[in-house]
Amino acid sequence: MKLRICLAVALLAVVAMGCATGPKVVSAWRDPAYAGPAFKKVGVVGLTPNESSQRIFESAFAMKLREQGVQALTAYEVNPAHVKMTREEVDQVVKDNGLDAIITARVVDRKQEVQVSAPTTVVAPYPAYYGSYYGFYDYSWGYYHDPGYVYSYEVVSIETNVYETKTFAIVWTGMSETTDPSNVGQESEGLADGIIRELISQGLIVPSAAK
Repeated sequence: MKLRICLAVALLAVVAMGCATGPKVVSAWRDPAYAGPAFKKVGVVGLTPNESSQRIFESAFAMKLREQGVQALTAYEVNPAHVKMTREEVDQVVKDNGLDAIITARVVDRKQEVQVSAPTTVVAPYPAYYGSYYGFYDYSWGYYHDPGYVYSYEVVSIETNVYETKTFAIVWTGMSETTDPSNVGQESEGLADGIIRELISQGLIVPSAAK
């Protein structure tokens, strides 16, 4: 009985590995020439044709920045019409609001992955089932067969860039991946958490508690 329970738990753990996971930064680059200062007021831009997704993402990212004591301005606050802005308009927004950095994020790839588990059979070791009915009974309960499975899941890659606003040069870029995203709000918060941790570790953002 214990053997069956252990095997069942192990199987569930394997299946869980293929289930949805939050965004994780898988690669990143920082401009070594950028010496600071750390950013204090950041514009957040979600690059997507879906206005609803843009607002959800920008709101979540701005909220996470404010939790670190960083002021944040979302693109939808200054561009509620959700239209492409000219360079002059962007320059004016930066100047009017005192932004020292702009963070952008966009989905760059979606792909389907397949995870396959081969069938397996486990039995109680010989000669545990010989000698009596109870020996055979215990053996039968110790028998476990996993028919295997095929699990398909989606992997979404998200590119995040950080630009300083003096010359609008890129100072940090990172690639994140998430599997089977279902809730835009939760995914956005998870992405923001991971990105902000990276920016803090690189000295591009200094939490207010550490100032």
